[in-house]
Amino acid sequence: MRLHAARAWSLMQTKGFVPETQAAWALVLEVSEQRGDDDFQLRAVWGLWAGLVNRGELRGALALAERFSTLAARATDPMDPFVGDRMVGYTLHLLGDQPQARQYLERMLSRYEAPVIGGRIIRFVFDQRAMAQCFLARILWLQGLPDQAMRQVTGIVDGALAGNDVLSLCQVLVQGACPVALFLGDLAIADRYVTMLLDQSARQALGFWQAFGHAFQGVLVIKRGDVADGLALLSTALGEFRQIQFGVLYGLFLSEFADALGRVGRAGEGLVAIDEALARAERNDERWYVAELLRIKGGLLLRQGGPDAPREAERLLSQSLDWSRRQQAAGWELRTATSLGQLWRDDGRAEDARQLVAASCARFADRLETRRSAGRAAAPERARSRPASAAMKCGEA
Repeated sequence: MRLHAARAWSLMQTKGFVPETQAAWALVLEVSEQRGDDDFQLRAVWGLWAGLVNRGELRGALALAERFSTLAARATDPMDPFVGDRMVGYTLHLLGDQPQARQYLERMLSRYEAPVIGGRIIRFVFDQRAMAQCFLARILWLQGLPDQAMRQVTGIVDGALAGNDVLSLCQVLVQGACPVALFLGDLAIADRYVTMLLDQSARQALGFWQAFGHAFQGVLVIKRGDVADGLALLSTALGEFRQIQFGVLYGLFLSEFADALGRVGRAGEGLVAIDEALARAERNDERWYVAELLRIKGGLLLRQGGPDAPREAERLLSQSLDWSRRQQAAGWELRTATSLGQLWRDDGRAEDARQLVAASCARFADRLETRRSAGRAAAPERARSRPASAAMKCGEA
């Protein structure tokens, strides 16, 4: 049982969540159930849960997280139930329920005490407190608290570096630091984190984590304006993800790829890619970034042009706005409001556009960072469009 658990753990870090990894964790679960070993049942359920999350099978993952919580309630370690809270909270975040996800994660962080000695430190591979903080940082950005999100990220990266925990550092960079920095549009900090991820994963030959590093590198190059090179990097990275059974951020990377295709005059190809991402989100109930996918699709339709493009783009942007508001995701809402506001302004509805963007800005609690979060988030403009001045003056709205 112990040997198979060690094998499953090693496969997870080197190959990702391939069928071989899942089979190893399943064997650990079978043997631990036969032996009545609660500790290794928890480890096995955690490993199987991580595999389902990584493949985007979120309803099954939520069931396993709840199973973990049930097992943890009878375990000897009083901290295990809070690990279950983290698992449930993260899964709910991906499903798009940000308020409830935040409650689970904050409850875990308020009560969890990390082990400091012995084998229990690595039972679930990563620093559980740091993992909860990663996902909380993403939720804080989504909910319109970018300052708090970045402070959270800075703290967990510094903590992982100080602890010399390479695996937790890679996880922190992938799940929290790199995406939050890119969401904020802080390319200098994003560059630091992406470089750190590539360096650490290369040193330890952690191919699974390198795939994420390559993908973030491609996104970063695109956002710096070198779209052609960024597209090449991101295309290669997406191929790597297909080899490791995708990964939970696959759809988000695919959406960046689609948007970049539109920026180099390949809107038709971009629409194919964004439709793949939307189909994946629908199939897996991976709802947390649906609003952004719909926004990008609307922009691609405008780039492609045609007599019905403005009307269809407005429909998609309205759907995006509805998704973001239902999820209380102010980060996505501001991006969509900026894009829809540009469309309305170009159609002679400047006052409607101003009111829309101002209302979205008002949902941000960290007002000084709102402009940064809105920057570079607008949908592709038609040739006659100017920058959306209302969005750029969010702090004054």
